[in-house]
Amino acid sequence: MTSIERLRERLGSMDPAHDAMVPEDVDERVHARVADEVRSTRNTPVKHTSSWSVRRPAVVAGLVSGVAAVAVGAMALSGTFGSSPDGKPRGPVRAEALAGYPLENTTDWVSYGDHVAVIHVDDEKTEPVPDAAKKRGEGHVGRTGRVVIDDVLYNRPEARRLPSSFTMKLPGLWWEEGVGTQEFTFRGTSRIEPGHAYIAVLVWDEDVQGFEAAVLGGVLPYDKGTVGLGEIDGKTRESLPPANEVEGMAKKFNGSGLSEIEEALKQAKPYPAAAANPTLPAEQRYEKVVEAGEDT
Repeated sequence: MTSIERLRERLGSMDPAHDAMVPEDVDERVHARVADEVRSTRNTPVKHTSSWSVRRPAVVAGLVSGVAAVAVGAMALSGTFGSSPDGKPRGPVRAEALAGYPLENTTDWVSYGDHVAVIHVDDEKTEPVPDAAKKRGEGHVGRTGRVVIDDVLYNRPEARRLPSSFTMKLPGLWWEEGVGTQEFTFRGTSRIEPGHAYIAVLVWDEDVQGFEAAVLGGVLPYDKGTVGLGEIDGKTRESLPPANEVEGMAKKFNGSGLSEIEEALKQAKPYPAAAANPTLPAEQRYEKVVEAGEDT
């Protein structure tokens, strides 16, 4: 079954625009974009959709959740990209994304995460605009940083040893010819910027043979020793957000200190299917959990 057929099957019964047409080359375009754009780290992929001939965000969401998210773990769906009609930057680019595995509670964290740690980042570097982006006239510009481990809160017994620091890719910039660059982030997540502290789920990435921070649900701002304070969406949050503006672990531990997180992780037990497959990558452990019906 093609991506288009999956879309129509999944969205047809509830889509108010049931007769809207999805171009026949959507499948080809998606896979071309996946290959050209910044590589997925299972938690920090980039996807730009404004130039696609897809009419509705729901179509893009269905397409990605049905196909690309299964293949690479996470994909951005939509966002505010590029310039406004007058050619001026619109401001920070905030894309939507789906993760390859959930990180909504402590059970998820200890099932799919390898380590949980307090971190900060330094030695930040922005990469040159890629040739592929120059050719298209727009695209993602990579950013890297050295992640320093300040305190370890949890180690999965079978995980690779966590080094005291490592370099990883971070949400970067969106570049458009004639406009320049704008900060890129996934909506509601941290860019992981120097000068701030975070509590982060760290996951081994087989593709790069290194650790990555699971930014979709697995990174909490942690300035001043308080969950909820600090950098989110590229902005510094000086006060705690209202409960209706956060979700998942960010909501559960909003305003908490380190001891509450440590105790919750100490009490958490992984899903049996995840624990039974300790050598599999995180997204494959999640697949085992789903197959066993343990994620309901």
